[in-house]
Amino acid sequence: MWTLLPSCYIDVTGLFVTERAQNLGQIERLVSSQTLHGSESLCKLLRYLAKHVLDHPGVSLKEYQIATEVFGRQPDFEPQLDSMVRVQAGRLRTKLAEYYASEGTADPIWVELPKGTYVLSFHPGATPAVRNHGGMLGEARHESAPLQQTPRKWMIVGCLVVVAACFGPSPFVHSPALALALVCVATFFLLASYQYLALIVAIVPARYTGRLAGVIQMCSALAGILAPIVTGWIVDVTGSFTPAFVVAGGITLVGAACTLALVRDRSPRVAPELAADR
Repeated sequence: MWTLLPSCYIDVTGLFVTERAQNLGQIERLVSSQTLHGSESLCKLLRYLAKHVLDHPGVSLKEYQIATEVFGRQPDFEPQLDSMVRVQAGRLRTKLAEYYASEGTADPIWVELPKGTYVLSFHPGATPAVRNHGGMLGEARHESAPLQQTPRKWMIVGCLVVVAACFGPSPFVHSPALALALVCVATFFLLASYQYLALIVAIVPARYTGRLAGVIQMCSALAGILAPIVTGWIVDVTGSFTPAFVVAGGITLVGAACTLALVRDRSPRVAPELAADR
């Protein structure tokens, strides 16, 4: 039995060294890829995280440690006030996903940075059959998205129509309580119409959803800034809030009409290979 121990130790150690070398080789493959080309800070972060997880398996990393040792922040760095590390980690996750969705699909090792942690994980790459089947599933899921967009579209349109129907007539109501009730109902359905984010996910390719949602949020914030200014100008010119409410209802109807016109239903297509499996 004792004669077997040295050989077992050598075998296990050799396996560990080989696995470590393979993981480090995958890191260098990522660093030299087109996806990470020019992202010096992300490459530096990736190498650091890989070295840490291979040298200290099971040991977590703190934002402060990454900020000071990778990005050269001063010892008085406060993660609660500076989100730089979280931002860079998010960028790295995005780049890893882009790499394995394009040039790295055939790599034998896949590297992942799970959300909520700074500890890298290494996984065996998918076999060609699994990759192809997964691609067909992803394509079929994207093509079947129009099945989900129709009810969302009509929900948004219905909510906007209710908002317009409540906002527009509210100044003409003689009862203050009824006018207030109409405004409250309009506000409720206006918030309910925020299903547009789910609609974006259904009809826009995944690589564009983030930036498009950001543009829409920017426009929404800009509208929130301009709306009181425009309302005040209308009141100054007309001497009444009634035109402001009517304009708000009209803008809401325009939004409903644009949703109807621009969000068109498409006939879903299913990959033939998947249809044969059904």
